[in-house]
Amino acid sequence: MIFIVVLAVGGFWWRTEPVPPPVELPTNPVPWEQFWRQYLAPTLPVAAAFALPLFPPDGVGAYVRRGFGERQNLGEDWALEPGRQAGAVTVSAVADGVVILADDFGAVWGKVVIMLHRLPDGAPWPAVESMYANLASLRARRGDRLTKGAPVGTLGDGSATATPELHFEIRTELGRLLGPGEGDWAEGWVSPSKFIATRQHAGR
Repeated sequence: MIFIVVLAVGGFWWRTEPVPPPVELPTNPVPWEQFWRQYLAPTLPVAAAFALPLFPPDGVGAYVRRGFGERQNLGEDWALEPGRQAGAVTVSAVADGVVILADDFGAVWGKVVIMLHRLPDGAPWPAVESMYANLASLRARRGDRLTKGAPVGTLGDGSATATPELHFEIRTELGRLLGPGEGDWAEGWVSPSKFIATRQHAGR
């Protein structure tokens, strides 16, 4: 009997207890620039200076076999000068940054590394990506924080061509991952050599 009374009183109290108003969840998206400044940029190193990916900082010993925009190329295809041994050549990070992709894509791109680089305040873009494709081996993993000149891989050939070649891109539009490599448009890509030339001796 006492149990029934307690249960009844408890049930009455539960029914009369005021229900808290529902929590209103934010539905408006945070603008990208605000999201970048508030959450992403503080976690990334600033890429104060850039260098070329082969034989940095000046690339002596390698040359651009196929340039940016040549036959719809969205990057540059770098080859070694005659006499260079491909297996011994390190491909280096062009600037301080974070590895966002490092994987083997077989005959399409070979082994690929993509890095994200935060640019200094006042630069035309808040950040850029650098892509290194047709690698023979990977020397970096996704999530690695690398400094300029650190190895990302070794030069090799991910297709069936006879001469080892590095496909190298600089992207101002982020998040394309592998990308098409070639295209009728170049919006979101810039000439890697020109981009690096203007930033080669900046900062340090």
